[in-house]
Amino acid sequence: MTDLTFIDVATGAPKVTGTPQPIDDQPAGADSTVLQVEIRYRWGQTGGDPLTDLLLVVQTQDPATPGTGVATGVPPQDELWPSVRFVGHDPAGDPTQVPHTTPWHALGAYRALPFPSLHAGCSRTVEIKFRPPGSAAAGAWTWYLLVWASEHARALPLPTLDAGILHGVGDPERTELVRGGAVSVSSPADDQVHVAIRQVLWRGRLRGEPAASVALDQTATGGALAAGESYWAALTQGDGVVTVTKGDGDAAPTYPTPPAEPFLAWVRVDHQGGPSVIEAEDVAGLRQLGRHHAEPGDGLELIVHPGQALGAGAWRFWSRPDRLPLDPNATAYLHQEPSGFYTLSADARPMAGQLGPWWRVTTDANDVTALDDLRTLAGRDHVLHLTGSPAATGLLAEIPIAHRRLDVDRVIAQLSDAGSGTAGRTLLDVQRVRGGVATTLYPSGDAERPSFAFDAVDLRHADGIPEVCDLETGDVLQLHVLELPTGGAAPARVDLLIPCLY
Repeated sequence: MTDLTFIDVATGAPKVTGTPQPIDDQPAGADSTVLQVEIRYRWGQTGGDPLTDLLLVVQTQDPATPGTGVATGVPPQDELWPSVRFVGHDPAGDPTQVPHTTPWHALGAYRALPFPSLHAGCSRTVEIKFRPPGSAAAGAWTWYLLVWASEHARALPLPTLDAGILHGVGDPERTELVRGGAVSVSSPADDQVHVAIRQVLWRGRLRGEPAASVALDQTATGGALAAGESYWAALTQGDGVVTVTKGDGDAAPTYPTPPAEPFLAWVRVDHQGGPSVIEAEDVAGLRQLGRHHAEPGDGLELIVHPGQALGAGAWRFWSRPDRLPLDPNATAYLHQEPSGFYTLSADARPMAGQLGPWWRVTTDANDVTALDDLRTLAGRDHVLHLTGSPAATGLLAEIPIAHRRLDVDRVIAQLSDAGSGTAGRTLLDVQRVRGGVATTLYPSGDAERPSFAFDAVDLRHADGIPEVCDLETGDVLQLHVLELPTGGAAPARVDLLIPCLY
């Protein structure tokens, strides 16, 4: 890939991809010196298509064939000696390049690290270290740093025992947005932006984050804005908070480098005579959700977000949002091919090697009218079921938790009927009792709880985002009825299905 160059950050010297680098001579069981490498794409140029669908790969030189890198069959690869992480980027050639930072990821046999697109004149910086196990024998090894582009699947050593989307629960290397988290401005405009409620996978554990408002003043990193200046701020999802990283004020401001957290949005703040005024056009950058989440785009368009999946003996992956054109007045099903690419088909049944269907999308002449989630997750799961006949408000049903640990993925409520009331609603709550203390899964209030109007036609609710997601042995999960319609009979039956992951 001649348009890529690798630069040793410490020395500024180029490192040609494919050239072996020696692994530091360090004791077994200890980390090597950390090496920083800047990966540049068409450095000094602008324009043209970005380099997409990228994998960072580390290989080890085959001792029997000098000059040849191998992915398996030697200790550094099979024992996962290398670890890498992305620590920043330089969007000099194209400020729309999405920032990307990560925690450490172990690489080696059958392991690679997907990362977002590289734009012309831009770069991403990675750190690399090695840790031989304590049992490693003394010996000299050399390694290769490689980037593979336009790939979406890699073979696994054995057929997978499960098929579907990898949910990431239990994997401490996985941190991502799962759903929600759209960023909007105030109406009328003021100095605040608003982040919607969202579900987050944080270091392998699920949790919900309440809606948040962020005020952005007239002070950039270097000081107060002057007339004609502005700055960019990066909003990312931190550990329980929205992190704001400001850039410098300038007539042509550059983007700051955010921390290793899921990206929410860029927000531009212009100089004002008084407080900041942030308009809709000042919010930029598509947030990236995980698990191949899908949402309507502009008009006849479906946006499918990144994700990883297992199926038919392959690890399949996608590392950037993809925009798929849709036919008007049609219903289509989204599948994933063995190559990792997406396919929209009128047939819900998957063809040989395909995964899915993951989404059903319905359109009229101009827009998406319905989007149904049909995704199957690969990995350990357990569904809790609570049911009862809600004759009155109060506790309706409960179930003890016997698993050592469960993460609530979502809550699906179903009514048998809306009842015969003439006003009001059926409002449900789910509470976790731990050590005698009850905590609602919805501390932000009724907006996320299962709710059905007295004359509801759609008797299924699965859109709410629970914020309290962790369950453990000894907890009790309870279904409460908070409100019932008035002027008639209550619904005959309530069923609550709670898919949990572990």
